[in-house]
Amino acid sequence: MSEIKEQYYEIYIRGIQFDDSKYQLVEEVTFEDNATGSDLLHIALKDPDYRFIEDDLIVEESPVNFAGGWRGDTVSFEGFISVIDIDYPLHGVPTITLHCMDNSHIMNRKKKKRTWKNVKMSTVAESIFKEHGFIPIVDDTDKIEETISQSNTTDISFLISKAKDQSSEFICYVEGNKGYFVKRKILDNPQDTLEYFSGNGKLLSFRPRINKESKQESVDRSNIDTQSGTIVKDTTTNKDDRELQGTPTDTSEKRKYVGNNTWVSMSKISRNLPE
Repeated sequence: MSEIKEQYYEIYIRGIQFDDSKYQLVEEVTFEDNATGSDLLHIALKDPDYRFIEDDLIVEESPVNFAGGWRGDTVSFEGFISVIDIDYPLHGVPTITLHCMDNSHIMNRKKKKRTWKNVKMSTVAESIFKEHGFIPIVDDTDKIEETISQSNTTDISFLISKAKDQSSEFICYVEGNKGYFVKRKILDNPQDTLEYFSGNGKLLSFRPRINKESKQESVDRSNIDTQSGTIVKDTTTNKDDRELQGTPTDTSEKRKYVGNNTWVSMSKISRNLPE
């Protein structure tokens, strides 16, 4: 006899579980489990009698816990309400959508400006996680950097950005009471297997995304030495540091005619600067 699996989900806000009357008003629950950055939960609710809109529990910063899926094979979420969208249509029932962010929301409340000197990025990540009460799980970044600057960004945005800047691909995320700044385990065995039209239930849609940019490949580059006129060629491999990734650096010499047979050099070295 085949096993019959039962779907279920539970929603808690400020430690109080939804009662049956509230569950009947749930239209949709979407859980985004991201490899790096923040996990997100979106809860769409019908609100014909303004129960949720007037509920003191449904406010930004309220803690949220969710578990759902098939019994025995569930996903869970722990975080905070970060944004609330309310829709009063011309016709029909008002709806309220709760956008929730995992515990990294704690690190996303305030933008900061600060600088560290002669330190590894992994040491900075460990220090920032501890500031917010998380247990740091951090891989060594090896390189001691002369200056590391955080410029008007939140702590979680800063760490995610710095993870992408590492020569070995790092990821950054928060899970429960732990903060991770670790190397992506590209060559490990898959953690999960996705099956299409298999097992019990009716699959309505299936839209996987394959990220082909996960692993850096070698890149050939060439440039012209403006002083000697010679062509300089080089190859960057996955083992080389790439502090400036994705956007070429313009090192060409530009000149502007200013009259009286005079040309002014306008050489520039820039990244993402407008012309």
